[in-house]
Amino acid sequence: MTSVREKDELEDFEAFLEPDFRAPQFANDIILATNDHDDSQLDLMTPIKKLKFDINECEKRMKSISTDNHESLISHFSKIEDTRSAFNDSINPSLERVNNSFQRVKDNVIKPYDEAVNMNNAMRKIHATLNLVRGSGYFIFLLQQLEDSEKAYGSADVDNVNDNKEVIRLARLNKQLSQFYASEKDVNKHNALNGGNAGNDLFSIKFIRDYQSIHLNKTTSLVNDLNQFIVQDFNHHTSFSVSNIKLQNNLIALYLLNEKEVYQIVEKSCINKHVQTSLTQLTRSLQSPRNFTTVVKETKASSDEYIKTLEEILKSSNLTNISSTAQSQVDHANNTEEFQNLLDVLNNHFEGKSISKVYWANLSHKFKKNIVATMARGGPIAKNLKVYQSGIKNTIEETFDGEERDLFVEAIDLINTGK
Repeated sequence: MTSVREKDELEDFEAFLEPDFRAPQFANDIILATNDHDDSQLDLMTPIKKLKFDINECEKRMKSISTDNHESLISHFSKIEDTRSAFNDSINPSLERVNNSFQRVKDNVIKPYDEAVNMNNAMRKIHATLNLVRGSGYFIFLLQQLEDSEKAYGSADVDNVNDNKEVIRLARLNKQLSQFYASEKDVNKHNALNGGNAGNDLFSIKFIRDYQSIHLNKTTSLVNDLNQFIVQDFNHHTSFSVSNIKLQNNLIALYLLNEKEVYQIVEKSCINKHVQTSLTQLTRSLQSPRNFTTVVKETKASSDEYIKTLEEILKSSNLTNISSTAQSQVDHANNTEEFQNLLDVLNNHFEGKSISKVYWANLSHKFKKNIVATMARGGPIAKNLKVYQSGIKNTIEETFDGEERDLFVEAIDLINTGK
């Protein structure tokens, strides 16, 4: 414990012993205390003298304390020396052995491990850089091929079969570029989920990242153009022909880019549109049942011819002629097996049903709804239909076979039920 005398000895130096003592602050305070605010001259000598006085006073008191307690100090110094000797004689050798052992571990284990870790990190960075270079090289190659194809397609002679095939190459290259971006997106997502470095993927390269929006716009524009060309050809009887190679190539190209668009065109612009035309003819014939036989036979003949032509066009749209890589990419996206032609694709889309079955099922269903509506309205037309119902039914049975006949007979039977 600090004695009363020791407290008295330290009393004049309490300011220096405070826990929050800061020399700059103390110097500032002592200068302010020894100078007059109204005096334009700064006095630095007085605070310096005061501090020197405190230093001298502190040294005097230390000398006095050591003189008065010399026996105790000598005793403590002796103990310190004895302790140092004991430490050097007993502890130092053991400590040296421990240090030597640790040094061997450090030299033989830790250092080689650290070097291996550094080497592994360097190798990972080298591989990451190499992958970026390779990926960028592939992207540039693909982009060059795509730009060449765009130029060739823009200047192609559409009447030339070989030139017209350029649209398939253009679609295939666009598909490959889309797959490239999709693959990189998966890599980026995988890295993010697994705490990897997102900067190692190809999206970290600005021109690859920026070109994605350009590619998307170009692909969308090409899909829209193909959609328009195909619909136009389907709607003109002269171009709606199996000899129209341009139409087949456009269908293949659209399938590569967006197979759902092919389904919509075939369903809406082909099947549904022709079904609506046939439905209009059949519905009008109900107003004059005497002409029903002629109308039904004409509708059956024109529909069969239309379906046959459509199936021939789709079957001639041969997918085995396109790149196996592009084909596998489309099949992989749809989780389907490889198809030989677009007719196989459409049959698969219709869950194994042929286009003919889809067509007649659609037409008979709508025809049935029209009969129900006609009978519900009543009037002379409904009465006439009941009179000629058996003749209409015989015409249906003579004109159609199998499932088609059953579907239309079911519709005609609604005349007698009054539904």
